[in-house]
Amino acid sequence: MKLCLKLLSMKDEKALYQFEVINRTYFEQHVPSRGEDYYSQSGFHERLRALVLEQEQTGSLYYLIKDEHHGIIGRINVVDIHDGAGKLGYRIGEEHVGQKIATQAVRLLLDKLVARNQVKSLQAKTTVTNVASQKVLEKNGFLVQKSIENNSAANPSLSFIHFKWSQ
Repeated sequence: MKLCLKLLSMKDEKALYQFEVINRTYFEQHVPSRGEDYYSQSGFHERLRALVLEQEQTGSLYYLIKDEHHGIIGRINVVDIHDGAGKLGYRIGEEHVGQKIATQAVRLLLDKLVARNQVKSLQAKTTVTNVASQKVLEKNGFLVQKSIENNSAANPSLSFIHFKWSQ
């Protein structure tokens, strides 16, 4: 599948809201919920507006991962950009899991960042149970930095592995 990355804008609100609502249950199996307000139209609008403003003011990068028909199939972000370093995050819609979308999207993003000399290093983390995400990062040159174990036997998904990529 041919992918493209498009910077987030308010024009994407309706399609992105649908994407988030459709994938909510799936996402919440892997990461903490964003809360009920996020999934109300007014709450989502305010959150999106804040992200677009942050992108304009601080240099955070919020991209939509789109397919060849311009449909949203995921999101990929670089936040907390300071002194050539940032933090990577991404999510792929359930319908597209297992299609190597995340691996391709991370590669596209790294290529953009290198070409534009926007960052020299990125940090990322994934839960110890999210082996697929660990493979995505490793295939794109991220190296394991440390593992932070959570002592909660009730929720092992709260234990993280930290990764780092450098040019």
